[in-house]
Amino acid sequence: MAGLSLQDVYSLSEVRTLNIWTDGKPVYRKGAYISSLPNAAASAISFGLSGVTGITNIRGIARNKSTGRALALPHPLINISAVIATGSITGRLVTGSNRTGWEAYVFVEYTK
Repeated sequence: MAGLSLQDVYSLSEVRTLNIWTDGKPVYRKGAYISSLPNAAASAISFGLSGVTGITNIRGIARNKSTGRALALPHPLINISAVIATGSITGRLVTGSNRTGWEAYVFVEYTK
């Protein structure tokens, strides 16, 4: 079970936030790292979660590994989304052009 964080922590491990969703359930956050974005294609994002009942937010940051240029996600050039199926979250990242020189951190917030 994730520990309760007294800070606004962004981690690749599950963190229970201080937020409570509209149904009274606590909100959790977990991140995924994508080392190379796809070339004008879609790519699955694995969060390795189970027992999820709702998604409350998804966001992230993409960074060009050569120039350091950063884009907040979602962005018109790089889209992210997530769905719940059988208690597990599946993420999807879509690029409209070659972004193989880019990396990304994507964070999903959810209830369980």
